[in-house]
Amino acid sequence: MAELYPKHWTSQCHIHPITAARYRLSLEYLRTETEGPVFESMKAKLAGIASHTGMTGIFRLLGSDIYRVLEIEGVTGKTIAAPQARGNLLAALRRASEKLSASADFDPLLQETLSCLKIQFNIRHVMFLMLDRARARLYTVGSCGYEQSGVGSEIPLGQGVIGVAARERTPIRIGHMTSEYSYGRAVRQSMQQQGFSAMLETEIPLPGLPQSRCQMAVPIVAADHVLGVL
Repeated sequence: MAELYPKHWTSQCHIHPITAARYRLSLEYLRTETEGPVFESMKAKLAGIASHTGMTGIFRLLGSDIYRVLEIEGVTGKTIAAPQARGNLLAALRRASEKLSASADFDPLLQETLSCLKIQFNIRHVMFLMLDRARARLYTVGSCGYEQSGVGSEIPLGQGVIGVAARERTPIRIGHMTSEYSYGRAVRQSMQQQGFSAMLETEIPLPGLPQSRCQMAVPIVAADHVLGVL
């Protein structure tokens, strides 16, 4: 982008992720960050996508460009209706906290967590993994919503979206229909076609849902220690 347009100003099109409404943004370049929360968040997300598609070491984030939005212009096109508003999430959190605080042992706590996510937040596909620090691996101790429970399955620390979320101690969400993921898949296919398959890792299959369109991994942290991933 910097080679094609003046870096101090550019115009980009964006699509609303829910309604598919299109907008043209006029942007003013401010700076490029090579450290800090924005850079680390983008770095973790890119690492998760790269690991998930078997391309660790192929992608490396050099910097995060920060822009000021000067103008937003709607672009004519087809859209879809926005979904109905979700329930009161704060009330759901309060109900879940009350139920979880009543659990005295790990097994009831685990089952109640999975139940609350399904009933209170309508999250119907969940995996709960604990970190084995000595072996640097995460292993599944509970799940719901999948045909197979996956209990006992393992993921190395730093591998895939789940492993990177644990290593970087930050939530990572990737949409498998987004431009970043599609770009990663295109690069992988190109490298395979050009005979560089030996440089690629084995691609990790999506856990439990072969046609999932997004995935989110949230590290469980207590007293500055990662205990697992949801």
